[in-house]
Amino acid sequence: MKIIYKSRGSGKTTDLIKLSAENGGYIVCHTKKEATRISRTAEKMNLSIPFPMTYMEFIENRYYAPNVKTVYIDNVDLFFESISKVEIGAITLTKEAPEMNKMNVREIIKNFLEENGYDGLYCYYCACKIDDLMPCEEEGIPDCKPGYVQKCPCEKYAGEEYKDYAFGIECPEGLDYCIGKEKP
Repeated sequence: MKIIYKSRGSGKTTDLIKLSAENGGYIVCHTKKEATRISRTAEKMNLSIPFPMTYMEFIENRYYAPNVKTVYIDNVDLFFESISKVEIGAITLTKEAPEMNKMNVREIIKNFLEENGYDGLYCYYCACKIDDLMPCEEEGIPDCKPGYVQKCPCEKYAGEEYKDYAFGIECPEGLDYCIGKEKP
């Protein structure tokens, strides 16, 4: 089970839409109105997903297709509130650790960056995005820090005020992106 833990409005439902489109399975949400909103959002993203079901439909096993093997529960806190007649004081979840002994360092770092919402790495002289981690394989890799893709200032910027940004060069015409410590 994958746990998507982000603040409200940060893309949790969008992540579920992508998972549903990639892997199949239904999204379970709190109301029919929300199911319609999720379905329309998927259409805008040009992704095909089964029409989401409500918490009650899920509890009553009213699935729209045979052989449903996976569901994605949106806002699990609301789900628990909808099925409990008393306040839920706390819940526990088991976080499944990746099988580290089967991963190389690049995969471990990529997993960390993705789980924590970072876009890539940067150090004082270079930057790389998650989809192309550590292409330089330089000695400076131990100096790399996690960061976020930024709107690039002109390449003429340098100096102390830009020490927390690094520029990634992907094309001969110049800067394609930069990564820094602040989330835009």
